[in-house]
Amino acid sequence: MAKDDNLMKFGIAIVLGIVLWQSGFFASMGIGEAADTDDGIDLQTLAGCAIEDTTVTVSLQEKFNPTTMPTGGYAYKVMNANNAEFHEVASNKVSGDELTLSPGDKIQIIYAGNATSTTGTGWAHDVFSFTVPCSGTYRKHLDIWDFSGSDPLSIKAFNSDFSNIADQGTNCEAVAAGGTGTIEVTIEGTYEDSYGRDGMLVCIEYNSTSYDEIALSEGTATTKPAHLSTGAGSSELCWEFGGIESNEKIDFLLSYDGHDVTQPEELTGNLTLTLVDRSAFRNDDNLNYEYGYEDERDNDIGYADVTKVLCFT
Repeated sequence: MAKDDNLMKFGIAIVLGIVLWQSGFFASMGIGEAADTDDGIDLQTLAGCAIEDTTVTVSLQEKFNPTTMPTGGYAYKVMNANNAEFHEVASNKVSGDELTLSPGDKIQIIYAGNATSTTGTGWAHDVFSFTVPCSGTYRKHLDIWDFSGSDPLSIKAFNSDFSNIADQGTNCEAVAAGGTGTIEVTIEGTYEDSYGRDGMLVCIEYNSTSYDEIALSEGTATTKPAHLSTGAGSSELCWEFGGIESNEKIDFLLSYDGHDVTQPEELTGNLTLTLVDRSAFRNDDNLNYEYGYEDERDNDIGYADVTKVLCFT
């Protein structure tokens, strides 16, 4: 009889354990599964939160120099819990503004989404997301990447003589009719700056009568953005690459195949290398916060396109 009692107690313990596990009791005690979180916020804490309003202060700061506040403002959206869609609340906020939100609200922010920085010190346009915690006040710091000066990247192209033919004029790659070869291209960023928060394009424009083929050893071939203007008698091909942060480098080989009859000559034989950054923008048609190489009107966005002439003769 004692044996039967022990079996019954064991069975009851198992059933009780299952009930407690399904109810989330063990998780709430830090036992078993990790707590369900969103952006580092414990969702179980949010579910039992008694706070109705949270004053959220969004602080913009330069990523590597937190005491520097980037210029420009931001727009923000809040997710509608009924349909899980974001709706825009305001498009004219600046760093330090206080937002009245609620614990558990999911927020999207776009920084400088419609600005274009071409010279001087600019700031990389970006999209951020976070969840409001169970707190009466909350300060959210957003790290903004900097890109300084009118030439944020170092672009070098070395020919077979190890001479840099990028914007040099005196150093060129000699190509005979039907000649083939490769150029070693290096693109290096500036320390603590950024180019292409969501990637970038490398585009090569060439004279169609001087070359039969141009190819890159790296990158993914894609269509040319509409805002890029290609000269008469020329073709332009583009490849996608990841963005560059700080002094990261991208290396690839540029291969060319000269026309079988027409020898590439100075000027008409030159190749034009153009970099286009993939940046955040606010789509005015649907108010979506997106990344792209141009906006919904085919306008260049983010940093101005960077161009280098590679000398061939």
